[in-house]
Amino acid sequence: MPVARRGGPKPRPTNLRVIEGNVGGGNPINLNEPKPPIPLNCPQPPSWLSSYPIEEWNRVAPTLWMIGSLTDVDTSMLAAYCDAFGRYRQAVEDFKAFAEAQKQTHGVVMKTQSGKLPSEPAAWHN
Repeated sequence: MPVARRGGPKPRPTNLRVIEGNVGGGNPINLNEPKPPIPLNCPQPPSWLSSYPIEEWNRVAPTLWMIGSLTDVDTSMLAAYCDAFGRYRQAVEDFKAFAEAQKQTHGVVMKTQSGKLPSEPAAWHN
């Protein structure tokens, strides 16, 4: 059963309240708030990530871990971000290669080898 919330602004995270101070003198800051454990070593990327997502993981994970922002709870979200970033990077590279091959249209108009417009261009990329 959902818990009813009181009206007013959404509560700010405790970490943010500690940095900003108790603005407005509202509720006291709970310094004993439960926190997920921070791993002793920086977590390794999941085995299911491909090369571009692993590069992104290796770029951001050590910094997040060093500042205490990468806990055991966060690794799934970081993996999802890295996977999305890897797909974006691959899409940009694919588009650049396509644009280079299609100099007349700069890759903006896609056609099949028979010269027809494709019905589903996104399905071409695995």
